[in-house]
Amino acid sequence: MDSSPGSVWAPQTTRMLVAPRDWADYALETTRCYRLPDGGRRAIVVEEWGPNEFRIHFIGPRAQEEVLTAEFDALSQRMKRPHYLQGQVLKPGGTILEGFEPATWDDVALEPAVRAAIEQNTVEVFRRREAFRRNGVPLKRGVLIYGPPGTGKTLLAKALAGRKLATFLYVTAADMVSPDEVRAAFDLARKLAPSIVLFEDIDLYADERSAYCSKAILGEMLAQLDGFDNNDGVVFMATTNDLQAIDPAIRERPSRFDVVLGLGLPSRDARRAILVRNLPAGCASDPLLDEAASATEGLSGAQLREVAYLTLQRAILRDACDAQGRATPDDADFARAVKQVTGTREEPIGFRPG
Repeated sequence: MDSSPGSVWAPQTTRMLVAPRDWADYALETTRCYRLPDGGRRAIVVEEWGPNEFRIHFIGPRAQEEVLTAEFDALSQRMKRPHYLQGQVLKPGGTILEGFEPATWDDVALEPAVRAAIEQNTVEVFRRREAFRRNGVPLKRGVLIYGPPGTGKTLLAKALAGRKLATFLYVTAADMVSPDEVRAAFDLARKLAPSIVLFEDIDLYADERSAYCSKAILGEMLAQLDGFDNNDGVVFMATTNDLQAIDPAIRERPSRFDVVLGLGLPSRDARRAILVRNLPAGCASDPLLDEAASATEGLSGAQLREVAYLTLQRAILRDACDAQGRATPDDADFARAVKQVTGTREEPIGFRPG
C-alpha cells in the first residue's frame, strides 16, 4: 500500500482467453500460489515481459534449488501442451468462428484435376509433414483460387476446415484494416501451426486501388507471407472473383502463392452431381436429372443449389408428395425453377412444356 493518504495499490491485470468463449482476469507483477502435483503449493511471481509474453519465477529457499528446478521443468512441459485452440476454426482475433458448418468434397463437386491439385497442396502436405522435414522441404504452401461467384471457392475451404487436419483461420477484409491486425493474424497462425489461413476475397485488401487496402497493409502482407518470420507448418489459401485485381507482388510471386487454380462453371456431370446432392434421394428420376443437367449449362454451383430448392418448393406448394411426404417434382417444376434463377422468359432448352 502506498504511504500517501487515501491511495491504494492494486496490481495491473490482463484479460486472457482460458477456454472457448471464457475469459478471466489475471494479475501481473504480483505473487500467487501454484498448486503442485502432490497437493502442495509453491509461491510464484508472474511479470509481463512483452506483448502476449510473460515471465514466471518460482520462489523458494536456495537449499531447494534442485527441487525448484524440477518443479519448474514440469510446469514448462505442461505449458507446452497443444493449445485448446489448435484444430479449431477461428477468426484472426483468436475467437472460435460461431455457426461454422463444415462441408465435404461431395458438397463441392470439383473437377477431378482441381481436387487433386488442392489435396496435394493442403491435405497431403500435412499428412506427410515428417517426410517434408526429413528432406529439408519447407512445410509451407500458398494456393490462390479464382473463379466466378458461386463456383464453390468458399465451400471448398469449408470442406478443408471440416477435415480437422489443422487449425483453420478464416480472414475477411474486415479483419485486415491495419498493419497490426495483419501481423496478429499471421502470428496466430504460426503459434497454432499446423494451420490453414483462408483469405476470403483477397482482392478487396491486397490491391492498393481497393477501398480496404493501403500501402502499409499491402506491405505488411508481403512481409508476412515471405519475410523474416518462419511460416513453417502454415498453408495460405486465398479466394477471389477477380484475379487481375490482386497486386502482382502477391499474385505472381511463387514463394507467396505457389499454385494458382481456376474454378470454372461446372460441367454437365458436375451439374448433375450437384442437383443429386441437393435433392432428396429418389425424388427425381434419372431421365429427369439428365434433362435438368443438360438444361442448366452456364449455371454456377450456387445457382444449381437454388434450382434444387426452388424445384422442391414448387412441388410442395402444389402438394406433389408421396406417401412418406417427400416431394416428387416433375419437368415443369425444374423448368420454372431454372427460369426463375436465370431470369429468362423462355422455357429452357431440353424441357418439354408442362
